[in-house]
Amino acid sequence: MQEQNILVFVEVRYRRNSDFGNGIETIDFTKQTRLIKTAEYYLQYFPQFAMFSYRFDVFAVSRTTKPKPCFHRLNTSQRYIAQVEWVKNAFSG
Repeated sequence: MQEQNILVFVEVRYRRNSDFGNGIETIDFTKQTRLIKTAEYYLQYFPQFAMFSYRFDVFAVSRTTKPKPCFHRLNTSQRYIAQVEWVKNAFSG
């Protein structure tokens, strides 16, 4: 995405449960390195963005542990409330 003169690469993470960490905690050094390399490839492929500054954001979505019953028409499934975190400039490239 683009925010003024900044090109923003957004990593979206979804976690069904936090047994192995929340979405932000799963962006380890290896994942960061892959995202940086992907961004570099993107900037080579689209040279019109080469002069832009850029940053890496992480958008993490986790569902809560307690389901909320949903009785909408014939749907009796359980729905979960989402917790959303958006970390701007989560790491640098």
